[in-house]
Amino acid sequence: MEKLTRCFMSVLLLSVVLSSGLAEDKFFGEGGTLELRPNFSGEKINTVIWKHNSNLVAEWVEQINDLTYYGVFEGRTTLDITTARLEITNMSPADSGLYSVEINNKILPERYNAKLINL
Repeated sequence: MEKLTRCFMSVLLLSVVLSSGLAEDKFFGEGGTLELRPNFSGEKINTVIWKHNSNLVAEWVEQINDLTYYGVFEGRTTLDITTARLEITNMSPADSGLYSVEINNKILPERYNAKLINL
Protein backbone atom coordinates (compact mmCIF):
# COMPACT_ATOMS: atom_id res chain seq x y z
CA MET A 1 0.00 0.00 0.00
CA GLU A 2 2.83 2.39 0.85
CA LYS A 3 4.40 1.73 -2.54
CA LEU A 4 1.12 2.53 -4.30
CA THR A 5 0.72 5.76 -2.32
CA ARG A 6 4.28 6.81 -3.15
CA CYS A 7 3.67 6.08 -6.84
CA PHE A 8 0.42 8.09 -6.82
CA MET A 9 2.13 11.05 -5.15
CA SER A 10 4.96 10.95 -7.70
CA VAL A 11 2.50 10.97 -10.60
CA LEU A 12 0.54 13.81 -9.01
CA LEU A 13 3.68 15.89 -8.47
CA LEU A 14 4.85 15.25 -12.02
CA SER A 15 1.51 16.34 -13.47
CA VAL A 16 1.58 19.57 -11.44
CA VAL A 17 5.11 20.37 -12.60
CA LEU A 18 4.32 19.63 -16.24
CA SER A 19 1.06 21.56 -16.29
CA SER A 20 2.69 24.64 -14.77
CA GLY A 21 4.96 24.93 -17.79
CA LEU A 22 2.22 24.71 -20.41
CA ALA A 23 1.08 27.79 -22.26
CA GLU A 24 -2.50 28.61 -23.19
CA ASP A 25 -2.89 29.20 -26.94
CA LYS A 26 -4.33 32.60 -27.86
CA PHE A 27 -5.14 33.27 -31.50
CA PHE A 28 -5.23 36.61 -33.30
CA GLY A 29 -5.74 37.87 -36.83
CA GLU A 30 -3.33 40.25 -38.51
CA GLY A 31 -4.34 43.78 -37.54
CA GLY A 32 -6.53 42.37 -34.76
CA THR A 33 -6.44 42.60 -30.98
CA LEU A 34 -4.92 40.27 -28.40
CA GLU A 35 -6.34 40.33 -24.88
CA LEU A 36 -4.59 38.54 -22.01
CA ARG A 37 -6.31 38.25 -18.62
CA PRO A 38 -4.20 36.66 -15.90
CA ASN A 39 -5.97 34.82 -13.11
CA PHE A 40 -4.95 36.92 -10.11
CA SER A 41 -7.14 37.92 -7.21
CA GLY A 42 -7.14 38.53 -3.52
CA GLU A 43 -4.28 41.01 -3.29
CA LYS A 44 -4.01 44.62 -4.32
CA ILE A 45 -1.76 44.83 -7.36
CA ASN A 46 1.36 46.94 -6.76
CA THR A 47 3.58 45.84 -9.65
CA VAL A 48 2.96 44.38 -13.10
CA ILE A 49 5.51 43.31 -15.69
CA TRP A 50 4.46 41.73 -19.00
CA LYS A 51 7.00 40.10 -21.29
CA HIS A 52 6.95 38.79 -24.86
CA ASN A 53 9.60 36.12 -25.47
CA SER A 54 11.52 37.47 -22.43
CA ASN A 55 11.44 41.08 -23.74
CA LEU A 56 9.57 43.78 -21.83
CA VAL A 57 6.15 44.76 -23.15
CA ALA A 58 4.74 46.81 -20.27
CA GLU A 59 5.83 47.64 -16.73
CA TRP A 60 4.24 49.43 -13.81
CA VAL A 61 5.46 49.76 -10.22
CA GLU A 62 3.20 51.73 -7.89
CA GLN A 63 4.76 55.00 -6.67
CA ILE A 64 8.08 54.18 -8.40
CA ASN A 65 7.58 53.61 -12.14
CA ASP A 66 4.87 55.20 -14.20
CA LEU A 67 3.17 52.85 -16.61
CA THR A 68 5.72 52.23 -19.37
CA TYR A 69 5.31 50.46 -22.71
CA TYR A 70 8.37 49.22 -24.58
CA GLY A 71 9.52 49.04 -28.19
CA VAL A 72 6.96 48.09 -30.83
CA PHE A 73 4.24 47.77 -28.17
CA GLU A 74 4.28 51.48 -27.35
CA GLY A 75 1.21 53.25 -28.73
CA ARG A 76 -0.87 50.11 -29.25
CA THR A 77 -0.89 48.45 -25.84
CA THR A 78 -3.07 49.04 -22.79
CA LEU A 79 -2.39 47.65 -19.32
CA ASP A 80 -5.14 47.74 -16.70
CA ILE A 81 -3.18 48.18 -13.46
CA THR A 82 -6.10 47.04 -11.30
CA THR A 83 -6.47 43.63 -12.99
CA ALA A 84 -3.15 43.25 -14.92
CA ARG A 85 -5.19 42.71 -18.11
CA LEU A 86 -3.09 43.40 -21.22
CA GLU A 87 -4.54 44.41 -24.57
CA ILE A 88 -2.45 44.78 -27.72
CA THR A 89 -4.00 46.20 -30.89
CA ASN A 90 -2.88 46.10 -34.52
CA MET A 91 -1.28 42.68 -34.06
CA SER A 92 1.31 41.50 -36.59
CA PRO A 93 3.12 38.20 -37.23
CA ALA A 94 6.08 39.54 -35.20
CA ASP A 95 3.79 39.61 -32.13
CA SER A 96 3.45 35.81 -32.15
CA GLY A 97 5.19 34.06 -29.30
CA LEU A 98 5.14 33.50 -25.58
CA TYR A 99 3.71 36.11 -23.20
CA SER A 100 4.27 35.94 -19.45
CA VAL A 101 3.33 38.14 -16.52
CA GLU A 102 4.79 38.97 -13.13
CA ILE A 103 2.46 40.49 -10.53
CA ASN A 104 3.63 41.77 -7.14
CA ASN A 105 7.09 40.31 -7.79
CA LYS A 106 5.66 36.82 -8.41
CA ILE A 107 5.96 35.18 -11.80
CA LEU A 108 2.58 33.67 -12.53
CA PRO A 109 2.61 30.09 -13.79
CA GLU A 110 0.23 30.89 -16.62
CA ARG A 111 1.77 31.66 -19.98
CA TYR A 112 0.10 32.60 -23.25
CA ASN A 113 1.26 31.39 -26.65
CA ALA A 114 0.01 33.97 -29.17
CA LYS A 115 -0.50 32.56 -32.65
CA LEU A 116 -1.44 34.31 -35.89
CA ILE A 117 -4.37 32.81 -37.78
CA ASN A 118 -5.17 33.65 -41.38
CA LEU A 119 -8.74 34.79 -41.75
